[in-house]
Amino acid sequence: MEETSSNINKSKNAHLLPLVSIGIPTYNRSALLKRAVATIQAQDYKNIEIIISDNCSPDDTKEVGQKLAAEDSRIQYFEQDAGLNFIYNFDFVLKQSKGKYFMWLADDDWLGENIISRYVGFFENNSDYSVISGEIVNLKGEEVVLVEPDYTFEQNSPSKRVLESFRSMHYCGMYYGLMRREMIMKIPLKRIMLHDWVCLGGLAALGKVKTLDFPAYYKQKDGMSGEFVVRYANLVGAKKFEANFSRLNLSMIVFSEILWNGKTYGKMGFLKRIVLAFRVAWTIIDRYYVQPVMQSKSKRKGFARNVSRPLKDVMRETSTFKFFRNIKQKIS
Repeated sequence: MEETSSNINKSKNAHLLPLVSIGIPTYNRSALLKRAVATIQAQDYKNIEIIISDNCSPDDTKEVGQKLAAEDSRIQYFEQDAGLNFIYNFDFVLKQSKGKYFMWLADDDWLGENIISRYVGFFENNSDYSVISGEIVNLKGEEVVLVEPDYTFEQNSPSKRVLESFRSMHYCGMYYGLMRREMIMKIPLKRIMLHDWVCLGGLAALGKVKTLDFPAYYKQKDGMSGEFVVRYANLVGAKKFEANFSRLNLSMIVFSEILWNGKTYGKMGFLKRIVLAFRVAWTIIDRYYVQPVMQSKSKRKGFARNVSRPLKDVMRETSTFKFFRNIKQKIS
């Protein structure tokens, strides 16, 4: 049963409530960073630490971060000496945290009113959950354009939770939910595209997952355009194959994680992990490569869009292709 925010904050032992750590990796968004921090400071739950990691921003983020830390003892500001890969910046704030519970907040997003107390109240009364979130609301300007679909997996079987999560995973706003820190620490943050999928799959293995029925996390919708994908691939440092076949690459990464990451998947028997690894890998491949081709009005067109053209892009970057292209250019 969910405990209300008023109940948990009126506790006689309010000063003993569990510490919640909120990590904000940031780069070159000082004004938006101030907004993100302000929505944390406005929460009615006060036992919070805020960890800001500035990834060598060229704007005034350093001055803003230092001022925020000077004015609020709960805030820690770190400036990285050299530009980190942005995924490692997410990892940095996690490693600096000390709370029983942890969540990430993107520097351009913000929190709903008094959600932390509601999260903690739920967790303190439901020990078998690993990550929870309220509704993830995407806006364009002030208009709500998407409320992310419910992402809830409450089966008692870890393998069923993992499989169902990969069958429905898409927007992955749950990545910004509140987690048990001891659990997310068991899942390595990999420098790959769709690293949030790996984290959420692991959390589903470690505990139940639930979307609570109230708006909680707000983000400006950037849109999953081709330009976005290119920017994302460049930020991660993805090679051509991963950029063109991110889900295929993901299927291989998750397959390996399920088999060999004993901290996350070790409670399952190894035979069950082998079966689960194959089922999850196939689920991803089927969702993003097989079914789009089968459902295309022209299977030839579907194959070209999902497989043939991306494969040609990868082949063009190989040394063999470049070698023969240079010979052709010299001859002509």
